[in-house]
Amino acid sequence: MASLVEDALRLDVVTDHDPIEIVRRIDPTATLDTDRHKVLQILVNLLRNARQAIGDGPGQISPARHHDRVEIEIVDDGHGVAPTDLAHLFELGFTTRPDGNGYGLHISACDAQELGGSLRAHSDGAGRGARFTLELPTIRSERS
Repeated sequence: MASLVEDALRLDVVTDHDPIEIVRRIDPTATLDTDRHKVLQILVNLLRNARQAIGDGPGQISPARHHDRVEIEIVDDGHGVAPTDLAHLFELGFTTRPDGNGYGLHISACDAQELGGSLRAHSDGAGRGARFTLELPTIRSERS
């Protein structure tokens, strides 16, 4: 799991010289047997979104194992998500950014489902940051 997170950070070009602080809280027992490429796509998309939204505080990536599931949380302290937008975040074509296309979160949620997992979003509202949770089974799904 740790190597997946580090690969996603490298692919998203988050460097030690980047003004964004990434706090990694990685459970060493958290492992996955899944389509690594799809998980990387999801993580890179979530990291990119967090980097675009982040404020002055650190971002966090927290993979943890819960029984037969692994949860990866990506948390930012950015502009947050309005309650009216939260229900539409994963819809094809929905975006809150003027330069967005509304494909990234939709494709990420579809990929998570295809892997037997889910992608959830939480925000306490505008200016309160956001938390995205990718939940995946630790054992490869029949569907993947």
